[in-house]
Amino acid sequence: MNKSGIGIDIFEIDRIDIILNNKKKMEKIFTSKELSYCLSKHKPAQHLAVRFAGKEAVIKALNTILKHKLSLEKIEILNDCNGMPIVKIQDEKFLNYTISISLSHTNKVAAAMVFAEVN
Repeated sequence: MNKSGIGIDIFEIDRIDIILNNKKKMEKIFTSKELSYCLSKHKPAQHLAVRFAGKEAVIKALNTILKHKLSLEKIEILNDCNGMPIVKIQDEKFLNYTISISLSHTNKVAAAMVFAEVN
C-alpha cells in the first residue's frame, strides 16, 4: 500500500529580509547551492522565500506519512535542466520517497505545494 501526503505553505517575502544579511541564519536554513542560486538573482528575497515555503510544505507533506522530524537544512530545493523545481533530501530515511513540488510567488507572497509518496 502506498502512503502519500500533501503539504502547502505561504510565506510573506518581506519576512526573509530579517535574515538576509545574517550569514549564520541563512546557512541554517538554506544549502550552499540554494544560496548561490538565490543570491545571484535580481530579487533574491523572492527566491529565498519561495524555497523556505517549499521546505515547510515538504515537512508538512512528509509528516502526514512518517512521524520523523526533518530539519530545513536537510531539504534542498533546486531547479532541473528545464528550470522546474526539484526536492532533494539529505536523510537516508527518505530515499524511497517521490516528492513533487510547485513554487509560486508575487512581489509580496511566496507559496509552495508538495505531494510526497512512498515508493
